[in-house]
Amino acid sequence: MISKYRFAIGITAGLSILVTGCGGGVFTDDISVGTSLWTRSKVTRYSYTVVPSGFMLPQKYAVQVYSDGSSSVTAVGDSPPPWPDQVFKSMDRLYAHLKDVRANGGIATVKFDPTDGHITECYVDPYKQMADDEIGYVISDFKIE
Repeated sequence: MISKYRFAIGITAGLSILVTGCGGGVFTDDISVGTSLWTRSKVTRYSYTVVPSGFMLPQKYAVQVYSDGSSSVTAVGDSPPPWPDQVFKSMDRLYAHLKDVRANGGIATVKFDPTDGHITECYVDPYKQMADDEIGYVISDFKIE
């Protein structure tokens, strides 16, 4: 039988792992929690670097999001020009894309910062039965401006 003391320690340890994102400072895979944190943070002007990966040439983009919700995406290095309707143009658009993919039966996973909810990594497979449509995004250099 587990003593009350050991039980309390176990519960406390479990909660601390949950609150700290398994010790790495990043929560994993709950799109609704990440979206909620992001919405509550009310960050409107920010920038970041995104590296999409999948069945494509290496790419890297600098993203600037302005207070009015508009954004600019600039290719970094030898990356091809960005498509006009990239989902990584803002955190709001990327979260909406992840939700849509899941709602339509695809796979979407996310890692996000536990303080403000900005996405740090995500993976999308819109059509489980289709090959070569998977794409991942790694987001770094996030700065609130």
